[in-house]
Amino acid sequence: MKNSIYLLVASALALVFQACSEDDFAGKYPDPSKIGSPTCEKLMTGVFVQSNTWITPGQGRYFGWASYVGRFAQVFGYPNTSGMYLPDSYGDPSAHWDDFYRSLATFRVLQDTYANLSDDKWDDQQSEQAPFLWLAQLFIYHQLTEIIGAWGDAPYSQAASLFLTGNIKKSQSDYDTQKDLYRLILQDLASIDSALAKYNVERYPSVKSKLALQDYIFKGDLHSWRCFANALRLRVALRLSSYGPLQQEAVALLAKLLTHENAYPLPSQNLCFYSTSGPDLKWTDLGLNDEGRFLGYAAHAHISRMLDDDDPRLTVTYDPAANGSYVGLDPSKQYDAQRDNGALIRQHYSSIDSSSFRKDNPKIPAILFSLAEILFIKAEVYHRGIVAGDAESAFKQAVIASVLLYWDINDGGSFRPEPRPDDLGDRAADFAHARWLAIGDDYTDATEAIATQKWLHFGFLQEFEAWCEVRRTGLPRLSFAVDAGSLCKNVPKRLKYPDNERLYNPHCPPVDEDKWENPLLWARP
Repeated sequence: MKNSIYLLVASALALVFQACSEDDFAGKYPDPSKIGSPTCEKLMTGVFVQSNTWITPGQGRYFGWASYVGRFAQVFGYPNTSGMYLPDSYGDPSAHWDDFYRSLATFRVLQDTYANLSDDKWDDQQSEQAPFLWLAQLFIYHQLTEIIGAWGDAPYSQAASLFLTGNIKKSQSDYDTQKDLYRLILQDLASIDSALAKYNVERYPSVKSKLALQDYIFKGDLHSWRCFANALRLRVALRLSSYGPLQQEAVALLAKLLTHENAYPLPSQNLCFYSTSGPDLKWTDLGLNDEGRFLGYAAHAHISRMLDDDDPRLTVTYDPAANGSYVGLDPSKQYDAQRDNGALIRQHYSSIDSSSFRKDNPKIPAILFSLAEILFIKAEVYHRGIVAGDAESAFKQAVIASVLLYWDINDGGSFRPEPRPDDLGDRAADFAHARWLAIGDDYTDATEAIATQKWLHFGFLQEFEAWCEVRRTGLPRLSFAVDAGSLCKNVPKRLKYPDNERLYNPHCPPVDEDKWENPLLWARP
């Protein structure tokens, strides 16, 4: 199945940054109708697989996406070196961009295949096959929020059309604005949630069995996909609610979702899947704390807060340094100071826990939405007075859910697992209570308490969400060294468009407008 999906994607690929003439394209990307007969369910899986790297905690993601996004959020430690904020210093960020548009190309094939199904009352194949289209669209929107959350404006509405038009120039898509894309995403998420609520999968046994087989994320559980859709609506609405032109709309949506949870179900548990769930999803050895690597080390801001607060997540999140201490790399220090007078960094700094996150642990989750994130959002919305609710209670539940998640991951480790305390639930509750009591002392106010604990929860497992929250709230307050001799002197607020995109898409924004320091539509100025 996978090979056929890749052939379909190769034929449909509409990325504009291929350095080929029209004759080259004609030879390399033949008409998909001449390759085989694509099916909606397999194309749905193809959409998932093309961007699998960016939703699973494997080496591809952690040596790519996380290795730069994680440092911007200070949830990964790194040594200060010249050019440390430039793309060459943290891997090629275009890989995520490329994979998204491969997924989108497969989705365009799916849309075309679905459009050609019969829809008459005697043989209504479209009504039957619709879930495959809906789930793929939900996945595409999940990834699209990351693309525009990193780069800003992006090609979407007209992108990936080459296989339909055969016209290279027309496939060089205009850029949709962030504002238009966020509105489209929220509108379509609501429509898909409503459609899933009305769809009776028991009426179509064939679809039910195909969903269970081809949907390696939730195994065809449409209620989980509804929770996914509404959780994404909630996350996006919160992101837009603090600044920017969509603030008022976003606040109204937050109120709607949290006032009518019966109508718009949200996750009541972690929405995630595991390495045993799907095709070739092997991420059980992340290799993040192997000797000699400058990746997988603790960030000073992250680990020091855990240590200072006697955080019950500390020992299942990080290994101590060789001397037994918990120490993170401080990016506000110069490189020589980080190295401790020339000693190897790995001997003096903590790294990601080798039981929880390295040694063949089948309980490492691919987290789409954690229960803790949903509860932290509720705590903030209640605290801001958008919806009436108990912010303190939601905050404490969120912290407890986070503690239990990290310990549940550690439970699957076979290499030096940390013994789970019999009274872990009580410890988590006491810790959550203490963190709320720290408002006015460790935290200026409840806003800072919620934001800081949410950032600690995301950590390196959800490094992109941690970076988004830091840009949205300005919390926690992080310090970085200035790379004075570099083209990018400070932590960027967004990424520049990939070089190939600029080279082959004439609609890519001009160089003088494509700046690291430009805040995104929703981010703190």
